Amino acid sequence: MRASALPGARTITDALDAAVAADESRMFIECDGDAFSYGDILRRSVAFAAGLEQIGATPGGRVATLLECRSEAVVAWMATSRLGGVFVPLNPSLDVDAILHQLRDSGARVLVTPGSLGIRLAEREPDVLSLPTFVTLDETAGTWPAGAVHVPFGALCTSARPKCVPAPAPGQLAALLYTSGTTGTSKSCMISHNYLCLAGHQVAEDSGQGPDDTVYLPLPFFHINVLTTIVGTMLAKGRVALAPRFEADRFWPEIRRTGATITALLGSMVQAATSAADHVDPSAEPGRLRVVRGGPFSAEETRVWRDRLGVSRVGSQAYGSTEVARMTNLGPTDEIRTGSLGRRNQYYDVRVVDDQDEECAPGEVGEIVCRPLRSHIMFDGYWNRPDETIRAFRNLWFHTGDLGRFDDDGYLYFVDRRKHHLAGAGGLSSSEVEAIVLQHPVIREVAAYEVRANEAADPAVALAVVVNGRLDPDTLWSWLRARLPGAAQPRFVRLVGELPRNQVGRVQKYRLSEEAIPPGTWERPV
Repeated sequence: MRASALPGARTITDALDAAVAADESRMFIECDGDAFSYGDILRRSVAFAAGLEQIGATPGGRVATLLECRSEAVVAWMATSRLGGVFVPLNPSLDVDAILHQLRDSGARVLVTPGSLGIRLAEREPDVLSLPTFVTLDETAGTWPAGAVHVPFGALCTSARPKCVPAPAPGQLAALLYTSGTTGTSKSCMISHNYLCLAGHQVAEDSGQGPDDTVYLPLPFFHINVLTTIVGTMLAKGRVALAPRFEADRFWPEIRRTGATITALLGSMVQAATSAADHVDPSAEPGRLRVVRGGPFSAEETRVWRDRLGVSRVGSQAYGSTEVARMTNLGPTDEIRTGSLGRRNQYYDVRVVDDQDEECAPGEVGEIVCRPLRSHIMFDGYWNRPDETIRAFRNLWFHTGDLGRFDDDGYLYFVDRRKHHLAGAGGLSSSEVEAIVLQHPVIREVAAYEVRANEAADPAVALAVVVNGRLDPDTLWSWLRARLPGAAQPRFVRLVGELPRNQVGRVQKYRLSEEAIPPGTWERPV
């Protein structure tokens, strides 16, 4: 195999065209009962590409969306790719100022969005002429500011075809994906066509996905898991049922309605879907759901999905990020090891290194780093941030910012985010402390982090906990002392109604660390 050879299509347009050529009538996208075949999506995306071209979209130009998972989002993406443009899916739940910042940062000249959100953005921007052209999905009663250019989505879906444009190359920039911001300000990763196609292939292959599978996808559209799942489905010539948003009370009814065989959950969605399964009668289910990707899943949650619900594959058993989708995973002959994220694959060289970038021995904890073994299979750097790109690729290895370890057989285990690591916790990571604290019968959720009592103080371990019922501080301190080593015992405990999370459910610990210690926080007795 040549070093650049990859399985299947290597551009987004090739993937869609191949699926249409195989069977254009096969169902591809379903959302809330509306179904679209591969041929439907191709025809709509070609027409929309012509409309985008008419309002100024060009090869290399950025087209942004502020949409939930819906067919129009897929059409906008496919149309942008067909024009040789760069797709920029943004998070519609961000505040207006954050969205405007990402629009300016990306340089998007077209934005597909609900009209009401478009009006709010136009009203906030002092220089209306700097705004993109708004392509709106709905007619609203609101009034657009003078000078704001807007056009209905349907008006761009004509019978015209775009002018002849060069087919995108595998290494061509396909998307700008803003990271989820669990450790601060989000950055935009530059993603090529080939990277998305490889990641989609890996996702489909790891799940054993084929043309008879239906994936139920309740994740936000701006997340890389959505894009790689849709690409993987095109390569497998299967079907995707899109959910505009995750709703715990609709999850299992939608699994039944769509006949899903595969689904994906992230962060707090796992706990919510697992809890909702208390009301599911496995004997009354179609019994088709066989894979649930994502996570993380606790041991108890894994037991529920496997033993009670009959799902054979629980969690991803893979490690990756927006920058590098799947740098480790399970091969067809690899065993499932509890807590493991799989092994190195044929595409990436992955190591664990110390602070001097020297490789750690098996069992030693260090930072996870990687580099590609093929062309165009990971991100090409951070958009408009050359200095951060250079820092991330120190010594020509991409530094993930995650701590992990390999065992003697080459299985990778995640330990902690480097920025979340508890330096003064006697060698325990925040995730290890959290796993112990969650054994308390009253504590439902917990985040362990470091905080300073004042500017001169050393960092101290703190907990933010969500409880079910009453929690007595004296009893809690005694319980913690019996289970945590001295250095890992928290100095502060905050009772909170909920933990701060991003839209995909990941806890944003940096927000807890940056906050002053609020009144009412429990402090450990001396």
